This record gives sequence, C-alpha cells and structure tokens, in this order.
Amino acid sequence: MLLSNAIRQRIINLTISNNIKSLRNLAKKANISRGTLNYFMSGEGKTLYLSTLYNLCLALNVDLVDFFDDYLFNDVIDESEKSAKY
Repeated sequence: MLLSNAIRQRIINLTISNNIKSLRNLAKKANISRGTLNYFMSGEGKTLYLSTLYNLCLALNVDLVDFFDDYLFNDVIDESEKSAKY
C-alpha cells in the first residue's frame, strides 16, 4: 500500500472510532484548514507536513507513535519507490 493511502485510511479509521462526523469537524478540532485536509484526503495531495499530522493526532486522541503502530503500515511503500519499481 502506498504510504499516503495508509495515512488516509488511518485518519478515516480514527475519525470513525472517535465519533467525529466529518472532515470539517476534524479540521476544526485539529486547528488546520479544511482545504488542507480535504486536499490530502481526496487523494489529490500526496504529503502532509509532520506538524499537520501531529495536530490531527492530537484531535484524534492518539500519540504520533501510536498513529503509525497499525497494520496499515506493515508493507507500505512511498510514491517515489512505486515509480522506481514499476
């Protein structure tokens, strides 16, 4: 799985488990722009600043280290690796 897709899915899973009803509510709770979150979550954006991910983790009640401690990240590749392999 691509790293950006794994991050997206992890955000979705944590949003559901934290009973956050929309990306709009998540962006507000994380104090980040809705546009930034929508751009990444739509798949148009491939990267997030670490500080943005950190703010999302705070809003999702998870430590950054625990964010990545999930099966989704077991076999990830970065977009640059995908290009080199295929």
